[in-house]
Amino acid sequence: MRIRRVEQAVGLGLLALLAVHASRSEEGAWVLLWGCDLGALEIAFGLLAGWHLPVAVGFLYLTATGLPSYFVGLLTATYEPTVTSVAIHLLPPLIGGFAVARKGLPRHVAALAIVLHAAVMAASLALPPAWMNVNWVRSVWPPLARFFSSTSLGYHALMLAWLAVLFCAGEAMLRRLVRTPVAAAGESLRARTAPASHPR
Repeated sequence: MRIRRVEQAVGLGLLALLAVHASRSEEGAWVLLWGCDLGALEIAFGLLAGWHLPVAVGFLYLTATGLPSYFVGLLTATYEPTVTSVAIHLLPPLIGGFAVARKGLPRHVAALAIVLHAAVMAASLALPPAWMNVNWVRSVWPPLARFFSSTSLGYHALMLAWLAVLFCAGEAMLRRLVRTPVAAAGESLRARTAPASHPR
């Protein structure tokens, strides 16, 4: 019960951070549609609802693509760091990683992350004002500008395929470090129900 309350408090803290970030951004609430912000939002929602799956998906999303691309963006002056943006890219992966280490990695998180990313890209193209260019859907991400000249359908398909590789590789690496919740629970149950051995 105590851990549950801590999770809810941390989830509320992440939501408060996201709200402050949105209030300070010229994009307003649309900033939460950016992949990294959405990953943080997933982790916050999962902690509040007591649902581990969105926490794991958000953690994979941030560690496989969000955090590395943010660092690349900082190094190439693509992104201008702010206090809230740095916090959003650093705190949720740490929180999500702690939860995954404690509860395990659910099945199919990479597939869910791929589907989520495709849906987010479609929403970023259809919903926010064009000038916001949320998730770089209307122009080539600056660090890749030397390799691509325009955001054609092929460009978006290639980016989605590359992210799919990153998500699958990230899940495979995490799978070596943590167990699936079902497997861990099954082993625990077998350990409790196994007959005790007695010395002869």
